[in-house]
Amino acid sequence: MDLQTCLWGSSYPPLHFVKKACYDSDIVDSMKLNFYINRNLEGLLLMNHPLDNKVIRTYRSTNDGRFWFEDEFKYPDKADHKKSVYFDFELNDPLSVPKNFQWIDIQYEHVGSSLQPFATLDGGKSWNAIPKTRSKVVMLSYGTVILSVEVDSIGINYSLDQTATWLRHDVFKNKPTVLYIGRISETDLKAVIVTSEPGVDDLLFTTLDFSNIFKFDCEAKHYREVPLEKAEGYCYRGKNVVIRTRDPSIRCVDKLTEHMQLKSDCACTPDDYSWYTVHKS
Repeated sequence: MDLQTCLWGSSYPPLHFVKKACYDSDIVDSMKLNFYINRNLEGLLLMNHPLDNKVIRTYRSTNDGRFWFEDEFKYPDKADHKKSVYFDFELNDPLSVPKNFQWIDIQYEHVGSSLQPFATLDGGKSWNAIPKTRSKVVMLSYGTVILSVEVDSIGINYSLDQTATWLRHDVFKNKPTVLYIGRISETDLKAVIVTSEPGVDDLLFTTLDFSNIFKFDCEAKHYREVPLEKAEGYCYRGKNVVIRTRDPSIRCVDKLTEHMQLKSDCACTPDDYSWYTVHKS
């Protein structure tokens, strides 16, 4: 019998467990995580699953694994576009995104000796390609800046408008090894990069401060409302919900603590009902 790895979930009400999806373990690397559940993307499941030609790609489900859909991947350069993307879920770091940005997440794909990061800004429906790196990507406090270290380990790539455009700034000279990149705190606009160099015993801590770019707090007129939809137009948790997010063209500090707003109830769909099979003897 073929070996299979399966995702199981409890039914509603939780009377028993239901098999959501399976794949052949002899096709997929059994040592890698091929299902992904994260509180940052509540209600979303991601799965790496082999196609008929054994190419692995990532799918998403927003109805507890009942149906699986292809993700949309967006590249700034159309020449880089490819349909099959295979996330390495072990590289995901929930701390890369501030806590109150629940619809944003960052995943990675291996491309040669570097990483191709992707960021979702709509709860997992689409993923924007980020410049390649050999380390992690981090979003600074208040959703202001997304940044990473360039593959050459000399400069950083950063976006001030939620991945729409990218800028480069050279920071290092000797191509150090990047050991860590992250926020310094949740209340400022500073990042720290920890590096090491061959023949040097001490670690180098480099601080980047973006507070001179974002100089004022966002006002009501600086926000836009974006619907948060599930796959195939289904609502988020049975509700019409919008996200209040900073207009990417406005460089203000977004200090909202709650960005998701309930607008109204949705019409019921088949996913809102429990299904049972009755066997008669």
